[in-house]
Amino acid sequence: MNTLRNFILAGACLTLAVLALGCGDEAGGGGGSAQGCDACASGEVCVAYLGAEDEEEREECAAAPAACGATPTCEVDACRGALYGLCDEEWIGVGCSDTFPPPIVSCNPSR
Repeated sequence: MNTLRNFILAGACLTLAVLALGCGDEAGGGGGSAQGCDACASGEVCVAYLGAEDEEEREECAAAPAACGATPTCEVDACRGALYGLCDEEWIGVGCSDTFPPPIVSCNPSR
């Protein structure tokens, strides 16, 4: 039980770190070409793969699952489960954040 809680906490902390690093450019404001989660369109969610030390981290935009309806949210169990299902095989959903658009699902290696 503690291990699962630690994974969830780690995923939430890494999600916050991804959000902090993804905001703005070197000049301190938005601008330039959108990358990572910033490239996601309305109705999409960001799937963040937070790999092991030997794996590169990556972010992808994906269409929101039908279970989420018009507005993807981490607060609804069915939607959150569908969002975790966006993680690739061999990855497990460990965190979900919808504080700022787009919603972000954090995925960690399942091994």
